[in-house]
Amino acid sequence: MIPMVDMARVFAKHGDDVDVTIIVTKANAAVINKNIDGDFNAGRHHNIRTHVLPFPSAEVGLPEGIESFSSENSDETNAAIHQAQLLLRKPMEQVFYDMRPDCIVADLFYPWTLEVANQLGIPRLAFRGGSYFSLCAEHSVRLHYNSSSSNSHDNDDVVSLLGLPHKIEMLTSQLPEWSKTTTSFTAIMDRLRETEEKSYGILMNSFHELESAYEEHYKTTMGLKAWSIGPAKMALEIGGSSHANLMALIHDLNSLKSMRN
Repeated sequence: MIPMVDMARVFAKHGDDVDVTIIVTKANAAVINKNIDGDFNAGRHHNIRTHVLPFPSAEVGLPEGIESFSSENSDETNAAIHQAQLLLRKPMEQVFYDMRPDCIVADLFYPWTLEVANQLGIPRLAFRGGSYFSLCAEHSVRLHYNSSSSNSHDNDDVVSLLGLPHKIEMLTSQLPEWSKTTTSFTAIMDRLRETEEKSYGILMNSFHELESAYEEHYKTTMGLKAWSIGPAKMALEIGGSSHANLMALIHDLNSLKSMRN
């Protein structure tokens, strides 16, 4: 969540014509407002605001304050959070229709924002806070391993992640749980990935010099458009690859806006 907010702050620093609104729930607002308020307190005034929505905890049987996914959560808790996010669709849609934005940036867990973006005739960008390497490795596991093939190996067996730029080996015990056992969360993740592939492109919290081989693999082998504009500090450094990619993306978005007008 914080990397995505940092990216929003970077966009908001690029001219008076960039106006950023972050739609967030109450508990998460308390976290991100510290970063946004820090900019204002330091004299960095830019066009960024939050729009806070109540999180439907009671409707899905969650205690107050649990509003985001975590590796510490059980699959059942994460599935309940996903259900709560689905209930947020109508109030969030209304915000979009009222504001009429030029672009929607959403993380993996709001796939329906693609439908809203298509209805409004604007691009939808998917934000990824991880690395190209992790996405490429995940793609390899999904292509070459499933619950039946994983279960045919002992936990100490070594498996190779096929098709990657480097030779990567793991123990079967190190493969993600979703590749070993089909759960309610597995189907959710499959749908989210499909939506991501239909988006205008992917915003990556990474930079070219860090993992150039996997950036190229992601774009060519997986066939997805992506911009490496992270971390936020590097995106503000003129001359760096992240700043250049950010400027290229803003140019693309301005061109799309001009075509709509």
